[in-house]
Amino acid sequence: VANHCHYVDPAAFLLALEQPARYMASKLVFVGAGGLIGGLISRAGAFSVDTRPGRGSGALRAAVKLLCAGHSVVIFPEGDANMDCKTGTFHNGAVAIAREATKRSEQPIPIVPVMFEYGGKPGSWIRRFHFALQFLIAFLSFPLWRRGLRVTAGAPFYASTLSPEIKIASQELRNRVLSLQTTANNEVTPAS
Repeated sequence: VANHCHYVDPAAFLLALEQPARYMASKLVFVGAGGLIGGLISRAGAFSVDTRPGRGSGALRAAVKLLCAGHSVVIFPEGDANMDCKTGTFHNGAVAIAREATKRSEQPIPIVPVMFEYGGKPGSWIRRFHFALQFLIAFLSFPLWRRGLRVTAGAPFYASTLSPEIKIASQELRNRVLSLQTTANNEVTPAS
C-alpha cells in the first residue's frame, strides 16, 4: 500500500519488488490514449478498478482472490495520483481487501506500507486541471519535476492491528504510510 504521487509509481514498484505483483489501476488509466495504456499496463500485471463510489466491488473481489492465491497486490488507496505529492484521503478498499482476504484464507495477510518521495514536484496549481491534462503536463515535463525518487518500505503489519471501524482504519493506514516520509509535506492525522 503506497501513496500515489505520479503515474510512474507502479513502474517504480516493478523495479523495486523482488517478485511479480498485480496492480489495481483506475479504469480511467485503462482507457487513456485510446486503450493503449491499458494494453501496456495489463501486461505488467495491472487490473482495472472503477473508482466511482459503489462501482469497485469487482476489482475488490479480484484483489481478494489474488491475495488468497498467494499473489502480491499493489494498491494506491488514494485512487488517482496526486501530482503535487500531497497525500490525499485513503479510500476504504485496501483495508476491506486485507480483512476479507484474511477471513477467506484463514491466515493473516501482511500489509506493507510504502512511501514515494520525489525530489521535485509541481505545486498545487496542477490540481486545477482535468485528470487527463494533469497526466499530459506531467508526462511532457517529467524532467523538470521528478528529479530523484526515494522509495521507503515500512515493516509489514496486519489489518487486525487497525481499528475495527473501517474509516478510522483507513486513516490509520494512511498515517502508517505518512510516518515513512523524510520531508515535511504532509501531516499525520490522529484517528478519532
